[in-house]
Amino acid sequence: CLKQLALLCYHQAAQISLVTPDGLLLELGSMLTLFDGLDAYWKHMRQRLKNSGHQFVMCNGHTPQAAKLLAHANIELCSQDHDRMRETLLQLSVAQLGLPEKQVSKLNAMGIRHYGELKNMPRKELGYRFGKALVEQLQKLETDSQPPTSFELPARFQQTVHLSYEAEHARGLVFPLRRVLLNLEAYL
Repeated sequence: CLKQLALLCYHQAAQISLVTPDGLLLELGSMLTLFDGLDAYWKHMRQRLKNSGHQFVMCNGHTPQAAKLLAHANIELCSQDHDRMRETLLQLSVAQLGLPEKQVSKLNAMGIRHYGELKNMPRKELGYRFGKALVEQLQKLETDSQPPTSFELPARFQQTVHLSYEAEHARGLVFPLRRVLLNLEAYL
């Protein structure tokens, strides 16, 4: 399903990364001039995804990890203002940061409930109390310089549709094939 969505978005994004099990990361900075800005790009992409029949949450962030966390929190954000992106991120609860439940419980016991409070803690102290992994995860959230693995276009198009009914006439195939043809169009 993610690969189908990636194919659908392929000609509208310079780089696509699959975030299993349920997300796509699109590098869109280089596409904004082609679409006359972020708002036009956003509108075009929203319509394309809406026509695909999938449920989605679109958001952007100053790092891939930030965009991923905001989308998982069901927060739609369309902005090029880095301060606004960071402010929105600061509102996330520590439970929404993708941390292990044990760390979330410890942070809550310390009175740290939101990312904004966690961000203000000294990193050395956090590393001592919670381990290096937490500090690395926060660093990735704030200044991720490592791009995710890029989606590669498959060598050939292949998609299967399983029908829950017997199609006696060609008209019965129109609806299920519409999505396949949309994906084929994106592939071509």
